[in-house]
Amino acid sequence: MSSASFLRYLSSYLFFAAFFISNTSAKTVVIGNGTGFVSKISMDGLQAGDVLAIAPGTYTGAEFSNLNNVSIINNGALVVFNGTVSLSALKNTIISGTGAKNIFYGIQFSSFNKNAFAMNGNFYGLRIYNCEFIHVDGNILDVSDNNAFYNGDTSEIKLYKTTLANLRLSGSGILLQGFYGTPEKLTAVIDSIAIYHIKIDSTLTNGQEIVAGGIYRMDIHDWKVNGYNISKNPSGDVGMIQTSGYGQVYNIYRHGGRGYIWRQWNTGLNGVGESYIYNVIDLATNAYGFIDTRVDSTFFKGDKPPFITGGNMHIFNNTIGNKTDDRYVTPVVILGTQYGYKTEVRNNLAFNIKGFMMNNNSGSDYNQADSSTNLIFNGSQILDVLSDTIYCLIRHKKSPVVDKGTYIPFIKADIGGVPRPRGDAFDIGARECL
Repeated sequence: MSSASFLRYLSSYLFFAAFFISNTSAKTVVIGNGTGFVSKISMDGLQAGDVLAIAPGTYTGAEFSNLNNVSIINNGALVVFNGTVSLSALKNTIISGTGAKNIFYGIQFSSFNKNAFAMNGNFYGLRIYNCEFIHVDGNILDVSDNNAFYNGDTSEIKLYKTTLANLRLSGSGILLQGFYGTPEKLTAVIDSIAIYHIKIDSTLTNGQEIVAGGIYRMDIHDWKVNGYNISKNPSGDVGMIQTSGYGQVYNIYRHGGRGYIWRQWNTGLNGVGESYIYNVIDLATNAYGFIDTRVDSTFFKGDKPPFITGGNMHIFNNTIGNKTDDRYVTPVVILGTQYGYKTEVRNNLAFNIKGFMMNNNSGSDYNQADSSTNLIFNGSQILDVLSDTIYCLIRHKKSPVVDKGTYIPFIKADIGGVPRPRGDAFDIGARECL
């Protein structure tokens, strides 16, 4: 199974695992009285498959620990936290705001200046769904644990087989903060994580939403980052997703804000990493491009598990436009010697941008497998290609991007779910012509 196929499987597996656990023949235990602090710190009175239902109301915070195969939901109406929820010693635990009909985000974190979740220890099978974060000045999840060392035992992985899905952030901090250091330290490792159906309209960060110095087998998809308001003095060369590791980022729509979509140091855990970014639309941002991809040999460590090596990057069928800010360099920035690893850049559409499609600063050691079928149009030319420059719908079947792309076997649909290819060949960019 290819890396991309595995990651798509992972996303589906984690969802159905959550569905299975939450639908076993289980009892529901109601906790809380609508105010104060709520907690459950043991399995006393619970069995695997049971549901903890938090009574509706506004709470100052919560603590959940030593739970196994338990779902935590809102009980029939909205639950609001005005303070941190502390988590520790959880295994296969779901936190889900799906406990009320007609409320999509049934658990809300609102108006405080600390992290939404305080994470203590390592977590296996943690799933967080249908939560909303409004003016949370800290991070949503901060797993930057300097004492979580990975020596090859999966129980030492900080986040293992984790899902974050159906979340909305407004005027809040970073969604996921991992280890601040570099991956060869094998600290606070994140492995097999799916992050999808995320909506963000404003942020307190300088543009970052996922930051981790060692995150592997990541499956990040279906984000809508619209009218992205940076409500803090922006600085730094950053990515909205800034990671060392490997995985895939796809079906992302972003309009406004700053920074790369993905700033990626390509590394592999116990083998070569394969990273993919495709079906992404990135519009009207500044500083400094669409993707920054690099390989750093100082991160390589050892040849027996666990070890760190380099990785390959594949950049397919993305649309990048309306980026003329003085701090914008070019969509694809390839930095540093590649050490024999490859970068593929195919089927990408750019319009009204500053610079070229690729800025290759890696010298003669850049192993470029393919940089074909990429197209760039200026502001007036793009009117003959796209019917708009917001949703980037292809104007008509005679547009010069139609049927001009290279076939990519694992990409079966475009950002909107239209099958690829719809005509004789792939169309250029994130959308397929209807």
